[in-house]
Amino acid sequence: MLEAMIGIAVLSAVVIISFSGVTEMRTSVKSKKLKQDVAVVNSAVRMYLTHGGDIGTVASPQAIINKLKTVPTGDSYKQISGLRESMVDSRLEVVMQTEEAAATNAPRALWDASKMRFVVAQGGERGIAEFRFKEDMVVEEPVAENREVSLKLAKNSTWVWDYHDSSNGLPERFGPASVNPAIPGDYQSPKGDPGPLALNPPSFSVAGGVYELAEFENLQVRLTNPNPSGSSQVFYSTDGSNWHAYSGQSFNLNPGDSVQAFSASLDHYLWADSRVESNNYSATPVQLVIAAASPGYRVTYPEVGGLMVTGDSVVQTNDNSIPVDLVNSEEIPNRYQNSDSFNVIWSYDGSDPLVSSTGASQTFSNGYPGSSVDFSLDKWAERDSLPVRIVAKSLNKDALLDSAEVLSTVEINRI
Repeated sequence: MLEAMIGIAVLSAVVIISFSGVTEMRTSVKSKKLKQDVAVVNSAVRMYLTHGGDIGTVASPQAIINKLKTVPTGDSYKQISGLRESMVDSRLEVVMQTEEAAATNAPRALWDASKMRFVVAQGGERGIAEFRFKEDMVVEEPVAENREVSLKLAKNSTWVWDYHDSSNGLPERFGPASVNPAIPGDYQSPKGDPGPLALNPPSFSVAGGVYELAEFENLQVRLTNPNPSGSSQVFYSTDGSNWHAYSGQSFNLNPGDSVQAFSASLDHYLWADSRVESNNYSATPVQLVIAAASPGYRVTYPEVGGLMVTGDSVVQTNDNSIPVDLVNSEEIPNRYQNSDSFNVIWSYDGSDPLVSSTGASQTFSNGYPGSSVDFSLDKWAERDSLPVRIVAKSLNKDALLDSAEVLSTVEINRI
C-alpha cells in the first residue's frame, strides 16, 4: 500500500512538472509571435504617418488598426507621392485580453501615444492579446480619408506641382506699377534663363530612427521616385561613397545602417539633380543574459579523467562540463543569434575572460544552441578548485551588449 501511494505521488509530481513546462513553452511562443506581429504593425503605422496619415488622439487599438485600412480621397490620392493604398489587410483585427489574463504577467501589446507605436509589456493595463485575420469577414470598400503631405504633386497643372505667377506684392487697389517715363520706349529688359528645376529626392518607405532590436527581424526599406516618369533615375548608397542605380529592390536593414539616395536628372536642360536624402537606422541594444549551472560543483579525481593507479581506465562521464544557456533569446532575433554577433567565452584561472579567455563557444548561427564549459583534468593545473568565469561577449555593439559575468566554481571532492 505504501509503495502504491509513493508511486502515485511521484507520478503526480511528474505530471505537474510536465504541465508546467508545456504551459511555459506555450506562453513563450505566444510572446514571441506577439513581438513579431507588433513589429509588423508598427512598420505599417510608420508608413501611414509618413504618407500623410493622422492618428491624432485615437486611443482604441482597433480604431488605430482601422486607420491603417483607410485609403486617400480622390484629390489627396492624386497628390501623394508614394504609397497610396491601405497599409494593412482589411481582415486584420485585434483580440483584447480577458480581465483574468490582464491581471497576470501575460504579455500584451499597448499603444504608446508619445512614440506613436505599439509596445509589448509584461503586466499593466489590459491590452491586446493577439493580432489575427478575421477569415469570415465580408470584405468592404475601404474608408477614404483626406491625407495631408508636405510635398504634393500637381492637382491641376501638367507640371510636377501646381504654381501661380506672383504679383508685384502690392494690394490690388494700388493697380499696376507706373512706367518710368525716363526709360526709352525701345528698351528691352534682358531675358534671364531661370535654369532647370530641382528634382524631388526619393521617398523612403521606412523613416530613419531608433527601433527596438526585435523590429530588425524583418525590417526592410524601399525607395519611391516621386518625379515625373522619364525625368530621373534614383541612385542609392549604403556606404556614402559607392552609388548604384536603384531598380525597385528592398533593403534588409541592420542596426547602424545608413542609406542615402538622390534623383539624378535625365534631362539637364529641364531638371537638376535632387539633394541627397539620408536615413540612419539604429536599435536600442539588448544586453545578453546568460545562465550557467549552479556554482558548487564537487567532483572526484577519476570523474575529471584522472587515473588512480597505473592500468586504470578513464571513467566515462557526462558530468565534467558546465552547461551555459542564453536566457533572453526571445528578445534577440535569430538573425543576430550567431557567432558573428556574440560569443560565449570563459577562463579557468580567475582572470577576466574579456581580457584573457582560455575557452570559447563553437561557431553557430540562426539561434544559440548553448555551450558546454569543459573542466576535465587538463584544465586544473594541480589546483584544488576551478573558478570558472563565463561571459557572453558582443561582437556587434550596434545590436548587443556584453552580458554580466557568471561565476561557477568546481571543487575536488577528496576521496
